[in-house]
Amino acid sequence: MKIAKFVLGFILINLFWWLSVFISEGVRGFLSFINMEAILIVWGGVFIITLMSFSLKEIKTSFRCALTNYNRPENEYITADHLFSSLADSSVAFGLIATILGMILLLINVDDPSKVPVRMALALTALFYGFLISEIIFIPLKNNVKKKLAEFKIYPKNERGRVLVGVLGFFIILTCFFVMMYAITSALVTSPVSRRKTTIDQKLIPFFKPGSANLSGAMIKYLDLITPSLISDSEENTIEIIGYYEKEEPYLPKYKSHAELAASRAQNIADYLIKKGLLPENMFLSAVGEPAEPEYRIEMEKVEGSNRMVKIIIK
Repeated sequence: MKIAKFVLGFILINLFWWLSVFISEGVRGFLSFINMEAILIVWGGVFIITLMSFSLKEIKTSFRCALTNYNRPENEYITADHLFSSLADSSVAFGLIATILGMILLLINVDDPSKVPVRMALALTALFYGFLISEIIFIPLKNNVKKKLAEFKIYPKNERGRVLVGVLGFFIILTCFFVMMYAITSALVTSPVSRRKTTIDQKLIPFFKPGSANLSGAMIKYLDLITPSLISDSEENTIEIIGYYEKEEPYLPKYKSHAELAASRAQNIADYLIKKGLLPENMFLSAVGEPAEPEYRIEMEKVEGSNRMVKIIIK
C-alpha cells in the first residue's frame, strides 16, 4: 500500500511539473532541464556518498521499511531514518556544490558571452535537481519511516541542518543572480562592438588569407559573437563595412585589382551578416583602393597581415 501511494504521488508531482513546462515552452522546453553535467554531479555524488556510509544490505532494508507495511525490528527503522536523512541532505548539498562549480566556471569564462548561459544552466539545473530529488523522493520516504518510529515511541530530533541548507541555498541562488548580472554586464562592456567605431580585433581572429576574400572558420565564429550586438545597434544606426588589403599582397586572377579584393572581403562579411539577420538597408560597403593603414587601437603593434581585414563602423 505504501509503495503504491508513493509511486502515485511521484507520478502526479512530475505530471504537473512537466505539464507546466509543456504549456509554457512546448516540447522543446523539456530539453532545458536535461543537463548531463548536473546529473553526474548530483546523482553520482549522492550514490557514492551513500555507498561510503551504508552497506547495500542496509540500503535495501531501509527502502523496505519505507515502502512496505510489514513490521520490522526497531533498529532497522532507525537505520532507515538515518539513510533517508543522509540522502535528502547530500542531494541538496551536491546541488549546491555543482552550483558553486558552475559559477566558478562562469567567472573563468566571463569574457566569452557564449559560455555564460551554459555555465548558468549548470549552476541552476544542478540546484534544481538537488532540491527536487530531496523533496519528492527522499523526504517522503523519511516521513514514512518517522511514522513507524513513532509507534516505537522514538521521535528523531528536529534537524537544524536542513534549515541551514535551505538558507544557504537561498543565498547561493541570490549570488547566482548577481554573478549572472555581472557576467552579462562584463560581456557587454568587453564586447568588440560599440556605438562609435569598431574594428574586428586582430588579437582575437585570424586575418584573411593572402589574396583571398573567403571567411575562415574562426572568423565566422567571431562574427557569430558580435552579430547580436550589430543587429541591436543597426536598429538606430547604420553600419559601414570597409574592406582592406595588404600592401603588395598577391591576389587571385578572379580579382582585377587590390581594390576589388578589398571590396570582396567587405561584401562577404556583409553577406554573412545579412544571412544572420542584419538588414541590408542598414549597412553600406566600401573598400580602400590604396594600401592605406586602418586605424589601430592605442599601443597596438603592427603585425604581419594586419591589413587583410575589414573594419566595421557603427554610425
